[in-house]
Amino acid sequence: MIKKYTSATLLTLTLIVFAAGCTKTDITFGASDDESDPGIVYLDNYAADISTFKVDSFVTSGKSVIAAGYYRDPVFGNITTGSYAEFSIPVTNDVLGKNVTFDSVALVLLPSGNYYGDTTIPVSFSASPLTENIKNEDETNTDFYNSRKFSKSPVLLGSVSTLLRPQKGIPIHIRLNDNFGSELLNKLRTNATDIKSQSDFIKYFKGLYIGTDTINTNSLAYFNASDTNTAIRIYYRLNGVQFASKTTDFKVNTTNQFNHISCDYTGTGLSVFTPFKTQVKTSKQTGNRAFLHSNLGTRIKISFPTLEKLKEYGNYVKIIKAELIIKPTPGTTKYPDQFPGALNIYIADENNSLVSVLSDSEGNTINGTLQVDYLYGEQTQYSFDITGLIEELIDAGKFSKYSLMLTNSSLFSSTVTERLAINDQTISNGIQLKLHILGL
Repeated sequence: MIKKYTSATLLTLTLIVFAAGCTKTDITFGASDDESDPGIVYLDNYAADISTFKVDSFVTSGKSVIAAGYYRDPVFGNITTGSYAEFSIPVTNDVLGKNVTFDSVALVLLPSGNYYGDTTIPVSFSASPLTENIKNEDETNTDFYNSRKFSKSPVLLGSVSTLLRPQKGIPIHIRLNDNFGSELLNKLRTNATDIKSQSDFIKYFKGLYIGTDTINTNSLAYFNASDTNTAIRIYYRLNGVQFASKTTDFKVNTTNQFNHISCDYTGTGLSVFTPFKTQVKTSKQTGNRAFLHSNLGTRIKISFPTLEKLKEYGNYVKIIKAELIIKPTPGTTKYPDQFPGALNIYIADENNSLVSVLSDSEGNTINGTLQVDYLYGEQTQYSFDITGLIEELIDAGKFSKYSLMLTNSSLFSSTVTERLAINDQTISNGIQLKLHILGL
């Protein structure tokens, strides 16, 4: 049975030597790291294999985040994100029977604060009307995946080119077609059939696809879909003795809103993957690297193929300390590319499903100790104390069906971008497993 692993607990492990006459595998050990205790040996770079695990698709609905952008990633490929969104009629009809004059209509998007890429370059946002309702064959199923698409009109309802200022909370306004806005306002004023109920409304207006161009844009933007400031907003004038400027909003129906994400892997280590298919590729197949990306559904799988051979050495072998060192591939974290602020390690089963996260004695998830080399970047690394976990893997031996999975803190996500590439042990700056062993 797999336990919830902690780095604070050192599990006592007594290993029985294999039957007499068993041939031992030759392993080269380093010198003792503690001269006062010659019984402890230090292995600086114990064998570790890495692979890239990629899912076919993942759920991006129900997150209340609109993602839109295009980013040319030299390591992962060209990433395209866009959002399909259904809109709801106003809770109250403030223009029913009123004397009103249409002014303008816009899609207003409030930044969530997250972004990825080069924000010094203007982003060309666009809004395309859908020609197909956002729904599954089973209409009670509201899970929509990053691979899903719905048909849309080739004629844009509106567009804008603007600089992205995500951390300042400045909304993006995409001016929409005046005829569309004027017609919508008139339907509200006259209480037209198309506006009487939500089911009537989505027959008339199925929603929008919100995206960007792929020529000038080089960033991924994220917006808060559930915020009151994110909506199709009609600006109008209430006529009377005195004129009054007013607005009415059609807010996002977050139940039927999700993000589509795709990537062109051409020219990258990920080009060996088939899009939208669950696969595992060894680092030998992907240019001696492994890849983690929250938007692309990839994780880094780690295994230690010779751990069970430690059972062949001595009557008593104990792991005093096991430290896993993860270094970003040099050159892959230069601006505007970034490395994750935190990483997690999970136990994964034979189907590559996550079973249990590495945590401390109090049950808190361990994110790894991050050391940043601000000058050259070559010494930037994450370190994890995986002592107890390694003892468990040794105990399980070659019959273990479990491996480790390195993930970003947000897991698979369309609400934030986290990416990392690491080298295997055949090239410099590769993954390291440092072992301090007693009894060899």
